[in-house]
Amino acid sequence: MNIINKIGVYQQPNREWYQRLQNTISVITVHHTANRQTDDDATALNTAYNAHKAQGWPGLAYHFFIPKSGNIYQINNFVDVTWHDTHNYDSIGIALDGYFHTPHNEQPTREQLQSLKELLNWLCTQNPQFPASQGNVYGHRERAATACPGDLFYPKVKEYREKGGDVNWVGGSVGNEYENTVKMATQWKDLINDLGLGNPVDIMFDRVKALLVGKDGYINQLQREKAEVETKLQNKTEELSRVQVQLTEKDKLYADLEKRLNEAMKIPAQLQGQIEALTNEKIALDNAWGKKYGTLQIEKTNLETDYLKQIEVLKAEITRLKNRIDQLVSGQSKYTVGEAITFLYDAIRNKRF
Repeated sequence: MNIINKIGVYQQPNREWYQRLQNTISVITVHHTANRQTDDDATALNTAYNAHKAQGWPGLAYHFFIPKSGNIYQINNFVDVTWHDTHNYDSIGIALDGYFHTPHNEQPTREQLQSLKELLNWLCTQNPQFPASQGNVYGHRERAATACPGDLFYPKVKEYREKGGDVNWVGGSVGNEYENTVKMATQWKDLINDLGLGNPVDIMFDRVKALLVGKDGYINQLQREKAEVETKLQNKTEELSRVQVQLTEKDKLYADLEKRLNEAMKIPAQLQGQIEALTNEKIALDNAWGKKYGTLQIEKTNLETDYLKQIEVLKAEITRLKNRIDQLVSGQSKYTVGEAITFLYDAIRNKRF
């Protein structure tokens, strides 16, 4: 396998890609350019480069580029984070030149497929500096919302991943081999006509050409139609599976929402019951407190009345005792001192003083 180094050639001046560590590379993403195939490698490279420049990107965003001829060009270093599959930071991008999807329905050439297989095997088994393996090879459509690398090419990318690189890609268009055969036959026909050998040679040539077209062309057509049908069927199957999963998730979501709605509807009723209970409890407390307050007010009034009466009684007792003491001191009392002391002691003991 020969890799042609074009690193930095298809990059705009004073523009650079972000950088990363190679041990973060865990995915290899395969693309088609969605450009019509051309026999000239330089034209294919420049067409893709100009398309990416028009997007405002630093340069041609693939790490490797394989045109119709099958030549392998390295465009960027492994450490370059190029903008090719939305995720970008964890992946290497490989592009095959061609439009492998409707409306053009081109096919990868045998040379492209052989080179892709060799490149993938080399990347996945001979580069221990990054963890991407043959089970980590994906089509661009598996990394972002796109048809890339086309319905006629994507099944081969998926096959490579699922078989761990053990694939035998003999399909695709016959490429240069068929075209060169027809071109050589045409040249021989012109030479024979120039020699004047006449119609028998024309007839023979036409038969040979018909056999070539009838064999390779018809077989290729059938292969293309078969690949298209298989791809469409696979896409429909995958789409149906995705729809079924989405429906299941929606059913779960609706069931959960309905459950939460029912629970939410119970809450106002529960709150209303609690509010009514608290209101009744407050009313009962207010009534009980009102009664208690009234009773306490009455008791307070009675106590104040009794206290005032006792004060008056004590005042009268004190006045009477004072008068008796004054009489005793002045000698006007009819009681002796002993009797006065006994009277005073009895008044104190009976709490009249």
